[in-house]
Amino acid sequence: MPQTLLALLALSVATLFATQQQRYVVNSHLNKVRGELAVQSTAVAEDVLNMIGSMAFDEATVDPDAPALTSSYQLTAIADFGSGEGQPNDIDDFHGSIADEYKTRSIQRVDPETGTVVTSTLNFEVDVAISYANEHDLDAPQIAKSKVKKVVVTVYSTDISRPDTVQLARSFVCGSKCDW
Repeated sequence: MPQTLLALLALSVATLFATQQQRYVVNSHLNKVRGELAVQSTAVAEDVLNMIGSMAFDEATVDPDAPALTSSYQLTAIADFGSGEGQPNDIDDFHGSIADEYKTRSIQRVDPETGTVVTSTLNFEVDVAISYANEHDLDAPQIAKSKVKKVVVTVYSTDISRPDTVQLARSFVCGSKCDW
């Protein structure tokens, strides 16, 4: 009888050890996946910021041959930020939405068992918030129109639970098109 109890105890300890080892391996793999998704989320946010930065500062500055603006009142009101009709052509058109092409990212990897290249699609949620910013403190959003627009892009993966959220911000200045 004591030998049977010792055998059961040894079996329980071995099972507990194996379970802990398996949990460690799974958590390690999950952390690698989360790390890769965080890198991809950062890349998506950078791509979105670069695309937004390639646009005109404001609807009033889209035409390169138009004269410089002489007053901040000529700029788009905050209430009018967001996608209008047709293709976006200035920074504030991206407020609150982004094209679906930036919400997915294809990656290629080599399957270790077969040696073949496998293409996977990662899905992201992308949120863009745009506001005017104080010209002397770029981190301070403001309601009044100014020569500076602050863009905050928030990205996270929708492929896993509890993903890391990446938030990047960049300020864009009107430049020579705003002459006041």
